[in-house]
Amino acid sequence: MNYSAVLVLCEPGRLADVRRLAEALPWFEAHQEDAEHHRFIGVIESSDTDQQVEYFRILQTIDGVRDVSLVVHRFESPPEDAES
Repeated sequence: MNYSAVLVLCEPGRLADVRRLAEALPWFEAHQEDAEHHRFIGVIESSDTDQQVEYFRILQTIDGVRDVSLVVHRFESPPEDAES
């Protein structure tokens, strides 16, 4: 599984709208918000890196988004099957 923490910077006055639209996406979860600077941190979750890139680009196209920056990316392998 791939996890990417992203910083979403919004147009002034659009933070609530952008966060609501982003949180409606099944693969995205918003976390810490900084209303003073019109931004929030969120996590993209997907099964592979290509899908991560696609989801990142979708976030960039949300109306009211000024910028999306990758903060950290983590890949976790599925746990080994104990019966193997």
